[in-house]
Amino acid sequence: MAFAIYFWNRPKPHYVENYWLIYCAVTLLSAIAMWYIPYFFGATEKQKREYESMQSGTIQVLPPRGDNPRPNLLHVCFHVLFVVNMALVTIVKIARL
Repeated sequence: MAFAIYFWNRPKPHYVENYWLIYCAVTLLSAIAMWYIPYFFGATEKQKREYESMQSGTIQVLPPRGDNPRPNLLHVCFHVLFVVNMALVTIVKIARL
């Protein structure tokens, strides 16, 4: 927060765009690894039980794929935000080249 205030009306350091890109990529790849690989390709029984205990009673919007775990509505909304942020930071990075 201190850096955000400090650089409010100043040029940002050259490494900031790389940090944004790396941060968004790691976040998006983590969501894919944690939710969509198990959703499409299956998960261990332990992982299925863990996801079921976390997701019980929540709204599911993705169709079931066997007994594979699936993200609930809140997670799907987060994942859409991750994709949007990744797209925006990629556009910013490409525009600076």
